[in-house]
Order: sequence, then structure tokens, then C-alpha cells
Amino acid sequence: MNSIAEDFGVALILMIVAALLGGLIVYLWLRNRIARIEERAQSQIQEAADLKSRVPALEKQVKQLEQQAKGCAAELEPLKAVLLDREKELAQARARITALEKELATARPFQEKFEDLQHRYDTLEASVLEMRAKAPAPRPEAAAPVAKAAADPKVKEELAREKALRLSFQEQLEGLKPFRQKYEELKAKYDALLAGGDEPQSRSLMAEAVAAPVVIAPAAPKPDPAPAAKPAETEEETLARIQARAQEINFARIGVATADEKDDLKIVKGIGPFIEKKLNSIGIFTFRQIAAFTEEDEEKVNDVIEFFPGRIRRDEWSSQAAELDKEKSGKKD
Repeated sequence: MNSIAEDFGVALILMIVAALLGGLIVYLWLRNRIARIEERAQSQIQEAADLKSRVPALEKQVKQLEQQAKGCAAELEPLKAVLLDREKELAQARARITALEKELATARPFQEKFEDLQHRYDTLEASVLEMRAKAPAPRPEAAAPVAKAAADPKVKEELAREKALRLSFQEQLEGLKPFRQKYEELKAKYDALLAGGDEPQSRSLMAEAVAAPVVIAPAAPKPDPAPAAKPAETEEETLARIQARAQEINFARIGVATADEKDDLKIVKGIGPFIEKKLNSIGIFTFRQIAAFTEEDEEKVNDVIEFFPGRIRRDEWSSQAAELDKEKSGKKD
């Protein structure tokens, strides 16, 4: 009995000691935990104090930013107005560019016609100068034959035709000059609007672009240089009139050709683009046909296409065409 009581007492003592040790351990752990929580709370209190001290400075900064925002909004309003004005100007400039494009399309045929007439006039002038350069200087003793030749009705008719043609070209060129000038002005204005440029110049062009629409005024009519002057023919009318004389050509001798067999007759010296069209209009398309010309054919073709008297023979179309036809045949072989 004593032994059991002693064991029970020892066990009880051990249990009490264990409980005390456990409680001590728990107490120490809780104390350490509380100390860490207090330390963290103190840190947060300090951080909160720091944040609280920064609040006035932040409020002041917010007020400054609000004032800046108000200032930006005040500056933005005039910029919006300027932007709207620029957008309106841009829309007006685009509309004006479209109008200028239409004006250019209207004026472009006059420009092309002017250039075509200028080219034909220059070709005619060059032909006259070339003919004069090739013509031998008249000798005193040859004055009578020259005067007689000048009195020849055919020569006089050809000279009168040349003079009338030159006068016609000059009149048409003068009549088209205002259109060409207006075309150049429209083109320059159109290019300037597309290119832009510096600010003052761009604004000036835009202001001018939205002004009254440009109207191409017809050229003022000019008095006829002479009562006998006739209205200038168009190229189509000239070719149609020449084509009507095609039956005068001896195709049994020079041969018949079609447009499908056409050679580039402009290679022959003395045949320009318009002369080639005249030859084609009467059925002459190939080197072979020209190479077959006799003197009679040369005179007849010269007369039908209304060329300078004797020009076909002087430029030796026949021999040139024969060489070109030979080269063409050699290439085919």
C-alpha cells in the first residue's frame, strides 16, 4: 500500500511539474508573441503618423494639380476653336481642290490643242526654213525664170495656202493663249494646295482657295486678218478632205496595202506624224508603195496631200523607202 501511494505521489508530482513547465513554455511563447504584435503595432502607428504628417503636403499638391488642370482646360478651349477652324479650312480646301481638278479637266483639252497647234506650226516653220535653205540663190540672169515661176498659178496657190495655214495657226495659238495661261495658273494653285508649305503661305492659299470660283473666260474674238481668211480646219476635216482624193492615186502602179501592213513611215526623212496620217488616209501604208513612186506619182501624191511643191522628190522618199523595204525584207528572211 505504501509503495502504491508513493508511486502515485511521484506521478502526481511529475504531472504537476510537467504542467508547470508546459504553462511556463506557453507563457513565454505568448509573451514573445505579444511583444512582436506590440512591435508591429508600434511600427504601424509610426507609419500612420508619418502618413498623417504628409497629408497637408499632399493636399497642397492636389490643389496645385487642380489649378494646373483648370489652366490646361482654359488653354484647351482656344485650341479646340483653332482646331475647328482648321478643320473647316481643310474641308474648304479639299472642296476647292476638287473644284480645281474639274477646272483643270476643262482646261486640259485647250492646253493639248495649243501644244498640238504649236507643234504643227513649228513643223511648218521648220519645213519652210529647210526649203529656203535648200533653194539655190537666184542669179541676176535667172530673175526672169524665177519671176515666171512665182507667177505660176500653182506656185501662187501653194504659197497662198502656206501663208493662210501659217496665219490660221497663229490665230489659233493666240486664241488659245489665255486658256493655256489659265491652265498654268490653275495647275500652280492646285500643286501649291497639295504641297502645303509654310504656315502663312498655306493659310493664304487656303483663304484664296475658298474665294469665288475660277471661271475660264473665253478668249475675246479677234477680227479676221483679211476678208478671204477661212476658218481653220480640224485635223479630222483635213484628213477627210484629202481622203476624198484617194482615187487620183495610181494604185495599180504603186500597189495596194492595208492598215494591218502599216510601216512606220516617219522613218523616211521628210515624213512627220501629220504627213504620215495624210498618206495613210489615201491608202499609202508601206515602204514598198513609196519605193514604187514614179515622178508622176510623186507629183500627184505631193498635190493630193497638199505638201510643198517638189518636196517628195527633193527629199528622195522613193530611194529612202526602197532601202528601208530592203532592210525590212532582210530581217524577215
